[in-house]
Amino acid sequence: EPRMKEWSIDWDLLYQNYTNFTAWEGEDAPCFGILFGSNEGSRIHLPLFTKTIDGPTLHQMRTLMSSDLELVGVIRVGAYDVGISVPKRGIEIKLHREHLVIRDSDGIKRANSFLVDVPGADGGVPRYAVARISFDVTLRQGNEAHELAMAFERQLTIIETTSFLTPDKKIISSRATDKEKSPISGTGSSFVRLLALQCLAPPPGEEESLVPIIRVAKGATECRIVSVPLEVAAVVLDSDSSLALHKRLLEAFRRRLDQTHNMMQTALRKKGASLEIVSGLFLPSGWSRHLHIQQTAVLESEEVGVEYRRRLHRLFNLPRSFPALRSGQNLLASTPGLLRDIHKNVKNYKACGEIALVRPGYDYYHYMQQGFDDCQWGCAYRSMQTIVSWFLINGLADGKVPTHREIQQCLVDIQDKPANFVGSKKWIGSTELGFVLETKYNIESKIMNTNSGVEVAERARELLYHFKRIGSPVMIGGGQLAHTILGVDYNGDSGEARFLVLDPHYTGRDELPSALSGGCEWKTAKFWQADAFYNLLLPQIPINVI
Repeated sequence: EPRMKEWSIDWDLLYQNYTNFTAWEGEDAPCFGILFGSNEGSRIHLPLFTKTIDGPTLHQMRTLMSSDLELVGVIRVGAYDVGISVPKRGIEIKLHREHLVIRDSDGIKRANSFLVDVPGADGGVPRYAVARISFDVTLRQGNEAHELAMAFERQLTIIETTSFLTPDKKIISSRATDKEKSPISGTGSSFVRLLALQCLAPPPGEEESLVPIIRVAKGATECRIVSVPLEVAAVVLDSDSSLALHKRLLEAFRRRLDQTHNMMQTALRKKGASLEIVSGLFLPSGWSRHLHIQQTAVLESEEVGVEYRRRLHRLFNLPRSFPALRSGQNLLASTPGLLRDIHKNVKNYKACGEIALVRPGYDYYHYMQQGFDDCQWGCAYRSMQTIVSWFLINGLADGKVPTHREIQQCLVDIQDKPANFVGSKKWIGSTELGFVLETKYNIESKIMNTNSGVEVAERARELLYHFKRIGSPVMIGGGQLAHTILGVDYNGDSGEARFLVLDPHYTGRDELPSALSGGCEWKTAKFWQADAFYNLLLPQIPINVI
């Protein structure tokens, strides 16, 4: 009997998704698993648990996923019936619930010898090729559904002839071969934006009419033209050929068309509903592949949007009490030019004790950004901007990162400062930041007071608890200076403490490694002045926000 090929699986994600499933359905809920992955790479990217599933729901899940993912197998949990058949050349993992509860990877591997660990070099944020097309649909009153279906059918045919142009003028098309190297491999950017080139010739099999056909309808007919934008993001692999990337881009467009068509048809059935389409690319914590969600603008409204996101959270084993699909978490809407999660690039640090770090998802704000000179007075404002960006990117608040003037105006509006404070260069501290977070973003904070820099080190245990439980950046102000703390390293036996400090006083370019060496470093307790008092602002996260 030939040996079965090996499949790699991320054990942490398997257990994370099972834990999230039980949070939604209960610890004793019967379940089975469905596996999405890549046959080509023999990799299970997304193991999901469910009580039951039907064909339409399974199809919808596929359209939301990265275009390189397909259903590759199932998980049989005990004797519970698997609700779907194993796909051709697919796999079936057999395990008992106890394996999942105690996280017994070795036991699962003994029962399923084809399973192996994900290679260590496989981690990190994936790179994407991003492309966009748009087309107009004319909808006549009373015939909207049919004309919408015809328009999407035509666009599906047109997409099959689409090629793509890279920023350095290289063509990605169906004429490439599997031997041609990907024209965008090796780039350091997470997103490479491509220009979609659509063929102007008639689609294959569509003959040109020699005589125009005119249809005359009696009576007045109302028409409306709807513009449909489609933006896709296809994963770029180092092993890609140009042809492989082209196939993945076309599949991404097919899935976006399918999803967008269904969303618009649903909106048509609701009289007066908006047909405007918004798009978002989301990479939930622990995932190696994204969800790309097209939705009508009505789902962005608070009431409808919450229920829609709750359904997707439940379907994809996402957390019950922490957001993953809010608009601020859209990877395609990131602020250009800013460094995100700069602390991930801090290397070769030797810990002295237990380390707890900020939950990822913030932009680095510092002096002189956006062409605004705030040297000598704007450090607390910049720390505030970093903190707000964390809440927005993690989907815990709505709005945008405030400017210095907007922060000042908020303090005037709540009568904390006089009217002439707006436009001034006056310093603010952690107390004022707490006021603004609560007023503008409904975010509560805890204030930790210390009488000296020595006491800051003595509060390291509390900071360790904050980063493990909450994970938000911490603002510290004292001695006319403000900094942002992104993590703490604390040795409970010796009392030694170190702090990962993000420095808003940096004035250089937003480029690594200069920003790293000048703006994000581990500091000993001596960094805090012994003769200055410090106030620390510990922002809290809302409960059950989806």
